[in-house]
Amino acid sequence: MNQETNFLVVKQAISLPGTEALELKNTNCNTMKRISFLILVALLPLIALAYDAKINGIFYNFTVNEAEVTNSNDNTTNYSGSVVIPESVTYGGKTYIVTSIGISAFAKSSNMISVTIPESVTKIGGSAFLGCSSLTSITIPESVTSIGHWAFQGCRSLTSLNIPGSVTIIDQGVFSSCTSLKSVNIPECVTSIGPAAFNDCGSLASVTIPNGVTSIDNGAFCGCRSLKSITIPEGITRIGFVTFKGCRSLTTIIIPNGVTRIEGEAFMDCSGLVSVTIPNSVTNIDDCTFYNCRSLTDVYCYAPEPPSVSTTDFEGSWDGYPFEQSYIEEHTTLHVPASSLEKYKAALRWSDFWKIVPITGTSVKDIPFSGKSNYFDLQGRKIDKITQPGIYIGNGQKILAK
Repeated sequence: MNQETNFLVVKQAISLPGTEALELKNTNCNTMKRISFLILVALLPLIALAYDAKINGIFYNFTVNEAEVTNSNDNTTNYSGSVVIPESVTYGGKTYIVTSIGISAFAKSSNMISVTIPESVTKIGGSAFLGCSSLTSITIPESVTSIGHWAFQGCRSLTSLNIPGSVTIIDQGVFSSCTSLKSVNIPECVTSIGPAAFNDCGSLASVTIPNGVTSIDNGAFCGCRSLKSITIPEGITRIGFVTFKGCRSLTTIIIPNGVTRIEGEAFMDCSGLVSVTIPNSVTNIDDCTFYNCRSLTDVYCYAPEPPSVSTTDFEGSWDGYPFEQSYIEEHTTLHVPASSLEKYKAALRWSDFWKIVPITGTSVKDIPFSGKSNYFDLQGRKIDKITQPGIYIGNGQKILAK
């Protein structure tokens, strides 16, 4: 066995790849100054690394009975081809179980094509595979329970990925800039999707978010320009800043009941968006939320009181423009509860719509259901039962559920 031992203490701190700030640019609106939204990696920019041994070309650190795959202490590790991580390694006459892949262990190995991770691994550290631009295949075993910040950022050759069912949090920037990623399986046990988790995944066409997810953080799907449909689960209470910004292939958004706030630029630059349904739970819509959505023809707002359009940040408070005023004045119809029609006609920003009309349609609870579904959403997906407001197709006819 080829072994290389490092007995030296590394005294010089080195910079880790992936510790750069990710900047999500905040496009100017008429009433806003430019703000740069920075998401910083939760890693120290300077950290000392050392390895205990190099075995068959892979660097390791050891604890009592376990081994962690690590980076070389001079930060020059550059793997190529196919890498197989063993379940155990023997060093100094003792066998260690490989249980984790450490911070930046394979980072910027631009010639590495595939990685096999053993079932013994339970943790993938931050930036572990950051910038592995040729990586086309990786299987994450069910034993993995934690995937760190930016772990796969910039793996631009990955086309599909299965997240194991043991992972409950999709952390910050984990799959950011995986530009070839077309599909991803988010398991039912996931409860949180972190900031910029899928930012700039430009090939991602569809995502099903499990019902157990209660938090989708800022910029989670920002720049997913091929995303044609997304189902937002009922447990979400806020749509965060720039969450779906630049998802220009989205045509319809149904925001679930329970959401109380839609934050700034959440759907900005969604240029293909035709219809938006806002539930009666929403009380606040921030500045530029639907700015530059220049295909928007219908907005259905079920809130009995016009949601507030005020925005507050470090500069203070002001009355924002959730929609692009010059566009909605000529092209967009606002549908509101009949009993609230006059309130919307008099409300700041809401009164700007080209037309404001009462909602007409069938209550969700009054739509018949015989056990055999004949209903489809506007993406053509068959649904078992209509449970929330929106536009559907049933028996060849358009159905407006309110």
